[in-house]
Amino acid sequence: MTVFWRCFFAAYFIQAMLAAGFLFPVVLSAEGHSMTAIGWAMALLNLTAIASRPLGGWATEKKGFKGCLMLSGALSLIATAALWLIPGLPGALTFRIVLGAVGGIAMVAVSTLQGLVIPEKQRGRLFAIMGIAYVIPQLTVIPVGEWLLDGGRTWLYLMLPMLLTLSASAVSRGLPAPEDLRDELDRSQPWGSWRECLSTPGTLAMIITLVSFSMMNSTTLQYLPLAVRGKGLSASLFFTVNAGTCVILRSFGTSIVDRVPRPVLGTVCITIMASALTAALRASSQTGLALCAVGYGIGMGYGFPVMIALIPDVYPPRLMPKGSSMGMLAMDLGFALSPLAIGAISASLGLERAMLSMAWAQYAIAPAGLVMWRGALGKKAIDL
Repeated sequence: MTVFWRCFFAAYFIQAMLAAGFLFPVVLSAEGHSMTAIGWAMALLNLTAIASRPLGGWATEKKGFKGCLMLSGALSLIATAALWLIPGLPGALTFRIVLGAVGGIAMVAVSTLQGLVIPEKQRGRLFAIMGIAYVIPQLTVIPVGEWLLDGGRTWLYLMLPMLLTLSASAVSRGLPAPEDLRDELDRSQPWGSWRECLSTPGTLAMIITLVSFSMMNSTTLQYLPLAVRGKGLSASLFFTVNAGTCVILRSFGTSIVDRVPRPVLGTVCITIMASALTAALRASSQTGLALCAVGYGIGMGYGFPVMIALIPDVYPPRLMPKGSSMGMLAMDLGFALSPLAIGAISASLGLERAMLSMAWAQYAIAPAGLVMWRGALGKKAIDL
């Protein structure tokens, strides 16, 4: 198996582990926990991931890709054990906290590997193909998880994150060391510092764009199941149609990611996703929900490859471990802010209005990021 495909499957298994958690609000709601408690449970994973990103960058430089993924596998065992050993909400919170460290460390390694193994001239097309690994879990793990929960096999659903992370650890065997993927000129220089990362032009613009995208995605992926199941609609239908649309676009429509400036395309995609979520919350039939999923899939289908390609667009190879940490940290920030905001807003306005407020906020945040791109990299960076 080539390095590219090992990276592809590692990304799939880690994203599948994270995707399994999108149904966790259903478990907590069935146990009678409040929306505030559910919001904290969902946010804690992402807050822990934020805290662990710098550790992921350090571990990637010192222990390599295999070492990071093996460490993630060991942590997933600890998370599952905590869930069974600590009863009630404390056990659930501990479970989410440790899984946050799993995702935080593993995705820095995977993102760094992607940035180093994919040539710059093929970045748009190959990142689009790599993006398929990030969406296939919606076609596989989420329907399985919903089937297990509907069948009363909650214990088996809660085992999924551990099994998927251990699978990622297994495919990491044979991955090269990070230094082996740097060219000779770059290899002659030491790994860059955090100060260099922060001062690299485009860093702030990248952070704003990635936070906006992840806030939008977090709202949809983590709370839409709760919203639509309350209307008797199928969450797995939305995710399956969305994922199918993404796979088709990333398989056959990849050239647009190279032809259109990525900051511009990313902003358009976030706007499409916000509009599709607004429509999905108003849907009253399975057909209407499916049509909204197609719209969301168009935005996400192109949007996510753009987001992960923006990181190596900004950072050179010697800054990639720390640069990947920065990019993944920005994505985590959106996933952490969204549940906290929805938990607070829904207490007075209800879940649907809270989700709408998060979607509509992106109509301002995403364009603000585009303005930052122009200021950092000049007019040519966003000219069509």
